[in-house]
Formats: sequence, structure tokens, C-alpha cells
Amino acid sequence: MKTEKYYYQDMQASRLFARVVEWLPEKRTLVLDRTIAYPEGGGQVADQGVIVWAGQQVRFEDVQKRGGFPLFHEAFPAINVGTRVLHSIAEDDVAGLAGLQPGDGVEVCIDVERREQLSLSHTASHVVFMALEQLRPTLVEGLIGCSIRQGAARFDFLVEERIELAEVAAFEQRCAELVAQDLAVRLFPLEGHDEAWYWQAGDCVMPCGGTHLPSIGAVGPIELSRKRLGKNKERLSMRFPQPHYDLSRYHPAV
Repeated sequence: MKTEKYYYQDMQASRLFARVVEWLPEKRTLVLDRTIAYPEGGGQVADQGVIVWAGQQVRFEDVQKRGGFPLFHEAFPAINVGTRVLHSIAEDDVAGLAGLQPGDGVEVCIDVERREQLSLSHTASHVVFMALEQLRPTLVEGLIGCSIRQGAARFDFLVEERIELAEVAAFEQRCAELVAQDLAVRLFPLEGHDEAWYWQAGDCVMPCGGTHLPSIGAVGPIELSRKRLGKNKERLSMRFPQPHYDLSRYHPAV
């Protein structure tokens, strides 16, 4: 049984009622019929939060997707769909779910500040991607990895020519110009597939299943720095010192 990924339906929600599918206390693993908690993927680390059951709160420290089957589509990168989502319960909190059974109702509550910061970092990484695509598209072609965390993100590249400091300044300037446009962010699924998603801002469209802010202007200034990782390998790191976001946009349970 796959888990319904409710975070795709509403990225502004903070709480969600769900039913238990499986609880494995020895593995500290809880599977629900649906969840609002975003699992690690696409370089973005997972949500954290609490599960509320029988008047108790227990923490989940990690969320991962498992199982499913590959989706092969000519217009979309290969991904696994139909997955189950596993919530990893904090070791000290396992006893709080003693007696939990399949079918029991629980409430999933995410750490909204963490989600907001991760959404900001992910949205900002797309702004940087847009800037690179416009100013040095060979970098985008050589992208080999990314990491998206609270307050920071990074891209790793294979390059023939290293990234120069003057280029970093030019990338920052282009990011500032894009942020100033404050383009709305649109998220939409591949037709006929509710787990394969696209990200769009203006004319830029790319596959992405992460969480995002409603507009690119919300990320504020983007600071970039580069580091040489070895022969033909470069890293571009990002910081967001003055984001323009508002936690009040999150709303109660659904």
C-alpha cells in the first residue's frame, strides 16, 4: 500500500490526520496511509516533527521513501513512484506508542520553521540554477550533486574550467535580478502521475518534487562562494542571510 503524499496537495499545511498502516517498534518505523512529512529526496533533507496519539506526542527524526516501482517517461527523469513513507521515531520516544495498532488514527505535525527554511533553500537553489543556465550553461550540464539544508544549499559540478571569483560575483548579481522579479512559483504534476512533479517560475520549467515557497522573491539575497574539490570538480555554496518569509502562512490541521 503506497502512502498518499499530502505535501504535494498543500505545502502550506502543518498538521494532518492519518491512519496507521504499520508500526514496527523494534525498527522505530511508522508507516501511515498518508503524510504531510516530506521524505528526504532530490538533495533536500527530510522534515521532522511529532506524531500525536492518545494524548501523547512522540518525535520523528527522519522520513524516507521505500519500495514502489520505477516510472519511465520520455519527458521525465526516472524516479520511483507508489512508495511507502517511513517515519523514524526517536529512540527515547518509542515507548510512547506502546499499544499502537494498524487502523489507529494519529496526527502528523511537522516542524513548520524547519519546513519553511528547507523550502526557502530549495527555492533559492532553483534561482541559482536559473542564473547558471543563463550565464554558464555548461555548469548545469556538469551538475553531479546537490545538498539542500536549513539556511544553506550547494551544487557540485564536473568542469573543464574552474569557476572564477569574477563569475561568482556575476552569478550573485543575476540571482539578485531574478529575485527582484519575484516570479510566482508553480508546481504541477506530470499528466496522469501524481508523484512526478515540475517546478516553474516564469519560462523556466524543470522536474522537481521538493517543497518550495510561493514565489522566488521570498528568498531574499543569495550569497555564493566556490570551492575546488579536486581535479575538474567544483562546489558552489549558497547562503540566504535575509529571507523574506512569513510563518503565519501555515494553517491548522486538515
